[in-house]
Amino acid sequence: MFDRAAQPYIEIYDSITDEYLGRAVFRITRETENVILNYVHNEKHPKRIILQDVYFYPASPDFTAPLPFQKHSYKGFFNVMIRDKYFQLWTPVEIRSRFNIMERTRPAKGQYYFPSVEFSDIGIEGMRVLTENAHNLNK
Repeated sequence: MFDRAAQPYIEIYDSITDEYLGRAVFRITRETENVILNYVHNEKHPKRIILQDVYFYPASPDFTAPLPFQKHSYKGFFNVMIRDKYFQLWTPVEIRSRFNIMERTRPAKGQYYFPSVEFSDIGIEGMRVLTENAHNLNK
C-alpha cells in the first residue's frame, strides 16, 4: 500500500516523430497525488488532470512553446516516487502514456514556466514499479 507521491516529472516526446522535446517538472498537489496513487493501486486513470507550477526544460534551444488554449498531442513517461505506507521506502514509478496538453498562459520569450497546464485524453500504455530501486529518502 502506497500513501505518498513526490518528485514528479514528465519526459515529453512528439507523438508523431518520437523526437524528445524535454522535461516538465511540477509541484505535486493533493489532487495530483490522489490521481497517481489511485492509478498505482487500482489502475484507474483520469481522462483529465490539471498540473500546477509547471517548469518545462526544452531539449533544444530552438524549441518554441505551443500557443496557449490549443490542444497539442504528445506522448511521454510520467515519473514519480511513491512511498510504501508501512516500510516508508520510496519507490520509483514510470507510467508510459499519450496525452493532449493545453497551456493556459503564454510564457515570456525564452521562459517556460506555466502556472497551469491541462492534460487531457490521457491514454495509459503501461506502468513499471521499480521496486529494486526503492530506498529511504529520510536518510
